[in-house]
Amino acid sequence: MDNSRTRPRVGHIQFLNCLPLYWGLARTGTLLDFELTKDTPEKLSEQLVQGDLDIGPITLVEFLRNAEDLVAFPDIAVGCDGPVMSCVIVSQVPLDRLDGARVALGSTSRTSVRLAQLLLAEQVGVEPSYYTCPPDLSLMMQEADAAVLIGDAALRLIQAGVVTNDCKEIDRGVTVTGALFGTDRLYAWADRNPMLAMRSSET
Repeated sequence: MDNSRTRPRVGHIQFLNCLPLYWGLARTGTLLDFELTKDTPEKLSEQLVQGDLDIGPITLVEFLRNAEDLVAFPDIAVGCDGPVMSCVIVSQVPLDRLDGARVALGSTSRTSVRLAQLLLAEQVGVEPSYYTCPPDLSLMMQEADAAVLIGDAALRLIQAGVVTNDCKEIDRGVTVTGALFGTDRLYAWADRNPMLAMRSSET
């Protein structure tokens, strides 16, 4: 350990759901006491596990893998009790035909892609061949039959008309979700949008 280093190394994800913590640190002036690193959830998780950060948000998957070496702050988490429409699986074929097919996993989240893997294995009953790459759908689909995307990358699919909700019998054409995870671009799109309905999972 470098004893000459006095400022804690803190990781920050530039998603609005992490803004309350960042805002509190900035408002109180405490932010000046930290060495701040801004990056994706995946990269910050790697840095925290490797010891390159002292404090930071970490994906649930990586925390569980390294629970013996990390300490979780109580009562602080980004979570959802219902569907999250900013996490999507996009496929060029029916999901039950993805057994052995190539599926691209967006590199910005590990928890979401792990949940997608569990969904395909346990609910659909397929075992695709996975690989990780940057979250660019056009590039993903050049080599894969399906892709997993989160946040702004998922929002772009809705804005481009790839995800339309037109085939639904209930709330046709409307995106229904219990939470949104992303940057200010996602939240600006969601604000007073008649094509979006925010509902509790108990509704």
